[in-house]
Amino acid sequence: MYEQDWSHCYRILELDADAAWAEVRAAYRTQIRLWHPDRVADRPEAKRLADEKSKAINNAYDRLATYYKAHGNLPHATVASVTVLSPASVQTHASPDHGPDWFTDTPGSGAVATNSWHFTFAVKLAVIAAIALIVYLGYSDTVSYGPLPDSSVVPNGVPDSALNTKSAPPPPHQTQHPRFTIGSTIGEVYSAQGTPSRTENNLWHYGASRIHFSEGRVVSWEESPENLLNPGLDPQFNAAAPHFIALGSSKPEVRAIQGDPVRETPSTWEYGTSRIYFKNDLVIGWDESPLYLLRVRR
Repeated sequence: MYEQDWSHCYRILELDADAAWAEVRAAYRTQIRLWHPDRVADRPEAKRLADEKSKAINNAYDRLATYYKAHGNLPHATVASVTVLSPASVQTHASPDHGPDWFTDTPGSGAVATNSWHFTFAVKLAVIAAIALIVYLGYSDTVSYGPLPDSSVVPNGVPDSALNTKSAPPPPHQTQHPRFTIGSTIGEVYSAQGTPSRTENNLWHYGASRIHFSEGRVVSWEESPENLLNPGLDPQFNAAAPHFIALGSSKPEVRAIQGDPVRETPSTWEYGTSRIYFKNDLVIGWDESPLYLLRVRR
């Protein structure tokens, strides 16, 4: 794209060539609101010119945004001193680079108002527009302008988050990764370990590591340093551990199979509404709730 094309883009948005990206976004929004065709819907000639101006504004912004997204900076161009135009300061029959005479008493007359009343009105309008622009730039992140027509939506825009160089704060805590153990179900192993590389009968392979099942529950595993597993037991306890809780099971065995109880006393361990009873630290019975199943021999 030639430099003249970039100069045209800056000129359409009434910006200097060294404008920052935030200034381009703000200028686009200001211009597209100012020149929206709906403001002169009852004046065909003015509406036609407003349509042309809106298209020129959208095209200029789209070109600059595309360049910014591709290169991370805006293109350089030599732009002559920009004369800020307002809709009330130009003729109805101006080119798309200028605006229609929005507020003249005789729409479509093609003449610029020259009396002092119009001059005073134009000055007041410019001051109000400048104040509105300053407020918009300072509070654009919090002020809501309500729904806008489709033509005012920023096309091809670069999200504001791309301009934020501050890293996000770390999460307050990280959720512990699920683990499997002796007696874990196939679903629990899948949640803890993920999809196996291959399966055969009651054996799941995770690379060079393997997990053995019996009746749909884990009975043992073999872990390779090349493919680590996520068990909840030390490997040396694996081979000797029982598969299910039974009468006479010790407390360490129950804890390895069922996990830590929600509440425990020397004689009773509670798992939700299910309970396991001990005497001399050995299982003597249990009450099982359908809501909290125990891993007991059935």
